[in-house]
Amino acid sequence: MNQEPGLDEPITFDSHVLGANIFLKDAIDTLRQPKQIHHFYFIKCPSYEDPELKTKIYQAEKEIKKKIEARICCELFEQLRQEEVISQLKPLALEDKRYGTLMVEKRNELETLRRDSKKLHTARNTSREKSVGLCSSVEELNGLIFGLQFRMQHQSNMLAEEKQLLREIKQLEGTREKIIGNFAMKVNFHDSVDRKASIQDLVERIEVDLDSVRESKQLNNVTIKEREEELKDIDNEISFLQLELTATNQKRWAEYEVLVELKKQRDEGNAYYYQNCSLLNNARELAAKKDIVALEELSHTEVENFMSLWSSSKAFRDDYMKRILPSLDCRQLSRDGRIRNNDEKPLVSDFPTTSKSEMVRDSESTVKDGGDLEDDKDVKDMHFSCAKNVLG
Repeated sequence: MNQEPGLDEPITFDSHVLGANIFLKDAIDTLRQPKQIHHFYFIKCPSYEDPELKTKIYQAEKEIKKKIEARICCELFEQLRQEEVISQLKPLALEDKRYGTLMVEKRNELETLRRDSKKLHTARNTSREKSVGLCSSVEELNGLIFGLQFRMQHQSNMLAEEKQLLREIKQLEGTREKIIGNFAMKVNFHDSVDRKASIQDLVERIEVDLDSVRESKQLNNVTIKEREEELKDIDNEISFLQLELTATNQKRWAEYEVLVELKKQRDEGNAYYYQNCSLLNNARELAAKKDIVALEELSHTEVENFMSLWSSSKAFRDDYMKRILPSLDCRQLSRDGRIRNNDEKPLVSDFPTTSKSEMVRDSESTVKDGGDLEDDKDVKDMHFSCAKNVLG
């Protein structure tokens, strides 16, 4: 019988997992291999702030802040005084208005009472004028008429005398109604006298009240005048402060320019530091992109440039040492990186000074300006806007 090939071959146990074990071993060997790490070296340039320049900047900022705070305090003080005086004037003005209203009311009452008194006086004079030539009463009139009638009846008179007596009797009878009216007016007159007396009392009381109101109003007006004078003085002081403010602002802007110039000097002194920061940022970006070739070229170029500057410029060497000595000093290290002995002095005092003119000349010839620095106008505008925000 025909058999398929491989049926007579011997069987090896676990032969089906042999290929898988070989693949796993290769993978483990691959994982155990160390990752390739690339080392690139860049010179780090620390920032440095000149203590003398730092002191000048601090003093300039302090003077500017002092002037701003002093002016704000003066303005706030005068404004508070002004508000206080105005708050005192408001109730005084209302009180003056109330006194004025009271005086008008009292004067109107006096005018009304005086008109009534004048009417009573006029009526009294009219009554007196009308009563001239008349009998004082009806009884007196009747007595006169009776006497004339008695003469006509019991005496022998001429015809002309009789006619004269009749005319007199007729005239007396014609005055009877007037006499009766005068009698009624006399009764009213006594009432008017009492009324006039009461009116006079009212007039006197109102005049006393009016004098009191007038006196209070005068005192209130004196107080108002004092407050107005005080307010006027405050306004003059505020105007004077405004005039002073113009001169103070000119001085302050000059101090701002000095401050900006000092900060400009500080930034110019740290030009290489800003350039170094930009370089390190570029290196980090290349490392993140894993651009090994560009990173190696950048590192090599930077080291060559640094060594060239180090070899050619003493000012550059002094400036760099000045920047790193504080860091070495904090870590108790010497200039060459050794642990400092107890008898060694701090490194900061061991730093050789370089003239400013040499430093500027060397930096202009060897160091390029950083691209991310602000120019003078931007710095001035920034500080001026900050000042306006503080003063506003």
